[in-house]
Amino acid sequence: MDGLLTVLGIMIGASATGSTTIVLLTTLSGGLAGAFGNMAGALVAEEIDVSACFELLEKKMEAKKGWLTNTRLFRKTKKEAHKKSMIDGAATLLGVSITVWPFVVLPFETAFLTSLALSLSTLFFVGYSLQTISKKKAVYMGFKVALLGLLTALVAESVRFVLHA
Repeated sequence: MDGLLTVLGIMIGASATGSTTIVLLTTLSGGLAGAFGNMAGALVAEEIDVSACFELLEKKMEAKKGWLTNTRLFRKTKKEAHKKSMIDGAATLLGVSITVWPFVVLPFETAFLTSLALSLSTLFFVGYSLQTISKKKAVYMGFKVALLGLLTALVAESVRFVLHA
């Protein structure tokens, strides 16, 4: 979700140029950097979390420090952390592709509106899906996440308007 919000903001700012090429270059480069940043951040955070959990478990078991790091459970847990970070990066890349593809196939003004609509729809779907998993108010959360996207778009558009004026 955060990757899509970032890419949406980059796309809106770059669209002030009126150039499809600049929108594609800035959105793709910013999106790719964001994807790798999200992946790296998630990897580091997950590894720290896994290590801290296993250290706490060793302490509770009164086991020798580092004893659990040689187990299959530790290796499997670490592997899952790596998968999670890859998914985080891939989700951002998906957000990039949703945002930029209209600029590849449509005229600029139509591409801008299509990209905005697709991004907000995707954010609704993400919010809806997350709440469906947790068995809560899915439609409410879908609209809430889409509203965050709209707020991001309004802030980015305000900056674009002020700087472009």
